[in-house]
Parts: sequence; C-alpha cells; structure tokens
Amino acid sequence: ELIERLEDSDKAATAGPSTSRRSSKAMAGQPDADAAAARVAAAATNERDARHASRAAAADARHAAPDSDAEEASPHAPSSHSSQLDANAGAATSSSAEPSLPLSASPSKREPSPGPESPARTDDVPMADEVPMAEAPAVAAPASSPPSLEPSPEQAAASLLPPGATPLKDFVARLPEITLQPAATLLRIIQDKLSMRFSRLHPPRELEAQATLAEVRRTQQARTTNTELVDVTINNYVVNKDSFARLRPKGLIPEAELRQDLTCNYLNDELVNAWFAALHSSLAREDRRERKVRGIDALTTKQLAGTHGEATVESVRRIVRRLDLREGLFSSSALIFPHVHNLHWTCVVVDFESRSIFSADSMSGQHEDFVKHVCGFMDIASRELRGEVFDFGGWAIGSLRACSPKQPNAFDCGLFPCLIARCLRHRVQLPTAPSQSQMERWRDAHTYELLRGEVRSFV
Repeated sequence: ELIERLEDSDKAATAGPSTSRRSSKAMAGQPDADAAAARVAAAATNERDARHASRAAAADARHAAPDSDAEEASPHAPSSHSSQLDANAGAATSSSAEPSLPLSASPSKREPSPGPESPARTDDVPMADEVPMAEAPAVAAPASSPPSLEPSPEQAAASLLPPGATPLKDFVARLPEITLQPAATLLRIIQDKLSMRFSRLHPPRELEAQATLAEVRRTQQARTTNTELVDVTINNYVVNKDSFARLRPKGLIPEAELRQDLTCNYLNDELVNAWFAALHSSLAREDRRERKVRGIDALTTKQLAGTHGEATVESVRRIVRRLDLREGLFSSSALIFPHVHNLHWTCVVVDFESRSIFSADSMSGQHEDFVKHVCGFMDIASRELRGEVFDFGGWAIGSLRACSPKQPNAFDCGLFPCLIARCLRHRVQLPTAPSQSQMERWRDAHTYELLRGEVRSFV
C-alpha cells in the first residue's frame, strides 16, 4: 500500500497542469448547481403552500353560505372548483410578491359573532369572506330619513322678529305705515260697531243702602280713624288699607291735609290694578251678554310706553308669555292698558269686536306714540302666540282726543280708565262730561267693589 501511494503521488506531480485545469472547470460549474438546488427548494415550498390553500378552501366550503358573494369576497381564497395547477400558480405568485405569514399570526382577522343561523367558530381556519380591514370596502349605512327641519308657524313668525335687544320703538318704526283716524270718525266707528245702545251706567245698587255707604266711609277714613281694617287682596293684587283714603270724596278731606299733600286723593297703582283684578274675577259670574274686558297692570303698561325703562323686543316677548299664562290674550273682547305718567292717568284700548285701537285722555291729550307701541305689542304677541303677523288692515287706529270723556276736576283722572272699561263691558256710550257728584259716586262704587272683590255696576 505504501508503494502504491508513492506511485500515485508521482503520477500526480507528473500530471499537475492538467489536473488544475479540471478542478477549475469543476469550480466554474458550482453556481449552476446552487441555482438548481434553490429552484428545487422553491418548488417544494410552493407545493406546500398550495396544499395549505387547498385545505383552507375545503374548510371555507364547509362553513361559508353557498352563495357567490362569499366566493367573491376574498381574492386570496380560491374556489372549490379551481384546479390544482391554478392553485399552485396563485400560490407561487403570492409567495414571490410578499412573504407568507402563519395563519394564526394575521392581525387583521375578524371573527364573526355566532348567530342563530351560523354556528360558533371552534377552529383557527380562516373564513373565505374574511379580508384584512385595510382592504375591506367601506359599506355605507342605510340612509335614514332625516328629521324634518321645517319650522313651525310660530317659529317661522318669530324668526321674522329682529334681535331681542332691538328697542320696541325701532321695531314699531319698521311696521307698515299706520293711518291714524280723526277723533270724531274713530268714536263713531267704535260706538256703531259695538252697538253702544245704552246711554247711562249705574253704580252698584247696594250703595243705596245706608249700611253699605257707612261701611264705605269707614274704609275710606281708616287711615285717620285707625279702625280695624286689614289689607285687601284680589287675585294676588294687594291694596294697603291706607290706600283707601285716596278714594275719599274731596268734601271729606281736611283742608290742612290738602295743603300738605295736593295728591292725597289721586288714585295709585294699587287701586287701579286691584280694580281690574276684581273685574277679571267677576267675568266668570256674569251674564254671557257682558263683554270680556281685560286690563293690563300699570307696571307692564309703563314698560310698553317707555316711561319705566326702554322696552325691547325680548322683554315684550316675556311680557306676552307671562300675560298669556293667566288667560289667553286673544280670547278677550277688549284689552285696556291703563298708564300713569306725571301723575296723570290715560289708557289705550284694543277692541277686537270693533277692530279699533285708540287712546283716551280725560284731559284731551293725544298719545300717538303710545298707540303705536301698543300696535307693536300686538304684532309681537300675534307672532309669539298665533304664529302669524298681526294684520292691521281694516282696523281703526288713533286717539279720541277731545272726544274722550272729560274729568270735571284735577284729580279724578284715575277713575276714567275704569269708567271706560265699564262702558265697554256693558256696551254703554262713553260719557262726555260727568259731573262732580257723579264722580264722587263712582269713588264710592270703586271702594265698595274692592271690598267685595268683584265689579257690581249695571245698566
């Protein structure tokens, strides 16, 4: 053996150049062998992936519904009718495009919730209709009918109002031009449309009784005689017992008191507001032939007239809602707005039956601005409560001026808003110039009606 190895080494030394040439050829063929091995390994990997895809398709066929939509939902899951060659080609394409992840490591799988018709999933085999969230097409929600955005008639009419901070006088300036009627024409329209057939109004019959008159006198002199008299409350309007002293006839007031206080027999807000509250209380007990006349409290009227701060659109809307809570504004036959300014009482009347808005002043004054402010109040009230603009067409608007009932003295003006309310209620013609004795009689009637809490005048 030793001899043979030595002979082989001698042969190799002799043939050295040829052997080196053969080894270089062998090394040159080494890359081709490596590429062939890589192709064999890739084919084996593709075949393994194809087998996984075939098993996944079979599992999908068992769990998915038999409709074409489930087959078209995922481009990665082949149909059960696809051939093995198509599966191998698809698997080779996908494996060359991107590396395959384990089935359990996919982060975007969505597990369907079990329902009454689809059994719960118990395996980890992906469904055919499972697609990654990033590739899932956005499904639009079913269109539901949107809520109606059309405003109600009340909202539509209220939207026509200017901003709430707009002064009432500026709002009135935007109203359609209002034509003011002459005083004589206005009075004739009122009396004709209201059929004021009665010419005389009578105070309560009870005043004929001596006992009733004595009670009235004690009430009027309660402040000076200290009689046991408590405050009177009528529909939450309180009359202080000392206020009754303002209803005394002039003949019962001492001269010293008159010199000390010239306004000691002027009616104040308490006496006027409480009387209109008594009028309101007596409406439910009166005959249906009597008209429903409602008075607005003096403080509200001051705000509307602008003598107690400047009224705005929003403040008028609040007044309308407050007044309508007690009783509908538009359910009355007439509204009376008594107003006191500089110790003098006047009023504006809104009569729905005669379709007239007029002012009355027992000293023949005219109050056109006050009338227009009341027109603005009615327009805002109509928009707020009825959802429509107040239509002034066909309405007689103005001031009675000299045609108003006239006071015979300088201190009875507070009785005239109440006297006009009585006449409108009973359909009695407005008196032109009551006498001093008649006014003293109405002072006694005013006192008696406040004590009883209802109006007792008659025709």
